Amino acid sequence: MKPMWKNINFLLASFVSILFTGLGVVFALLLMRIVDAATMGEMETLLRYIIFAVLIAILEFLLGASFRYFTVRYAQGAMLFSKNKLYSSTLYSTCQQEDENIAMYTTNTGLVYADYFQNHPLIVMLASQFLLSIAGVIFIHWLLFLVVIGASILPMFAPVIFQGRLARAVESYSHTSKKYIDNITDNIKGLNEIKNFNAQHFFIKRHENLNENVEKARASHHIIHFLLERASVSLGSLSFLVIIGLGGYFVINDLITVGALIAVIQLVNGVVGPIGNLSNALGQINANKELAKKYLIEPEVIPGMPVPVFNNKIKVENITFSYPQSEYPVLKI
Repeated sequence: MKPMWKNINFLLASFVSILFTGLGVVFALLLMRIVDAATMGEMETLLRYIIFAVLIAILEFLLGASFRYFTVRYAQGAMLFSKNKLYSSTLYSTCQQEDENIAMYTTNTGLVYADYFQNHPLIVMLASQFLLSIAGVIFIHWLLFLVVIGASILPMFAPVIFQGRLARAVESYSHTSKKYIDNITDNIKGLNEIKNFNAQHFFIKRHENLNENVEKARASHHIIHFLLERASVSLGSLSFLVIIGLGGYFVINDLITVGALIAVIQLVNGVVGPIGNLSNALGQINANKELAKKYLIEPEVIPGMPVPVFNNKIKVENITFSYPQSEYPVLKI
């Protein structure tokens, strides 16, 4: 597979994400102008900036949809390549691991697709959103930049708390899903033997136990995933409260206008939010990194007999046919 920086869909998704996040900053600055124009009673200026803001909002929607499209195309291509690579490696492997291979084509593909490949372009978008929003805050007032940076550190603690648990949950879910799928596969292959020996009750109980284990592992994975997201959001809300409080202090002391405060509030979403989401995305990538590597194992080609080429023709020579107890052939080719 090509490196990410050489993949056309990844590059397009990254480029569109930078434009998308840049328009978000422009929209916030337009809000500042709109509020300030309304405060000063400048109707013509107010209407002009409102029209600009509407156009920016429409363009933001189009770019957001384009980013999602190229992200899905990138993840789709990466998953296609990875599964084909895995299949080649399976056919050439000298060590057959049928149980693990089945899980790699089923349960694990969802984890790698959603939590690994799709997060690559997302990280670019979140990083650009953070940096451009910081630039917008500096443009409004440099003191607010210091406040925003200080408060934005809080959401970074969430992945530190849950990253190890998330990695263990992913491993547990992958392992139990593999055992469950292997059991179903073996039972279907040996269905006649199970019926012949009247062993249905034994295998039903075995299935119930394995099914319970895999659903517990699935629930644990989703719960830890949810806790990581909520911790990031909660710490982000706390950061947001700190920034709003200090921003209000600046307004009271005439350091910034009300419009500037509203713009900062808009930009804070582009600073605090990406930090939590970026930490979450990096945690998911790290948790699924070892699993993703299994799809990219180079197949070991084993020398064997050459495969003859078939050209849709069969040629026979020196063929005779004769009836039993007859010395003369009735057919000769």
